[in-house]
Amino acid sequence: MSASLEVMITETNVPRPVDANFIKLLDWIHVFVDASLEPDGYSGMSGVAFDSLGKFSFFSEEATKEFIDLTSRQGHETVIFELEGLAIAAAISLFRPFIKGRRVVVFTNNEAAQTCFVKCKPKNDHMNLIIKTTLSLEEALGLVTWIERVPSQSNPSEILSGEKVSHYLGLAACPLGLVKLWKLCLGEHFLAS
Repeated sequence: MSASLEVMITETNVPRPVDANFIKLLDWIHVFVDASLEPDGYSGMSGVAFDSLGKFSFFSEEATKEFIDLTSRQGHETVIFELEGLAIAAAISLFRPFIKGRRVVVFTNNEAAQTCFVKCKPKNDHMNLIIKTTLSLEEALGLVTWIERVPSQSNPSEILSGEKVSHYLGLAACPLGLVKLWKLCLGEHFLAS
């Protein structure tokens, strides 16, 4: 149920098809994402997607010091905000075979990231690139998506972001290349220019 981060976005603003399939109208996919940042410890991001039948997919990835340096903005001490946004983009990209053409609710425990995704106009240039990439992915996949906040204690991906987890409830993790995801976001900037 996973896919690589390779995405071809050839058309933009195409008409959204209306699917009257009753099953798809009632079936929602719930995606939970989280990121952690410990300057002297483990930093990472994770996501888990569940459908109404209990099928699921997940990712759990370390954000190395090199990656954090790559995504850092001058004058800012932390990149947790960007990591939380990247977790949303990663979930939409990696889970695309699982979520394509579906209704999706993405839950994050980061209120600032949730607000920026709902407004789609952050003041943070890096988050703007992340949101543009996510919106392009949503359009290409024909998703109806909502971003919602969830308390940390109710977020199942919370336990997957504090360490790299290769198996969860008997299922292997979807591989995620954070550098490739970041380059996809940077490439979206050039597509939009």
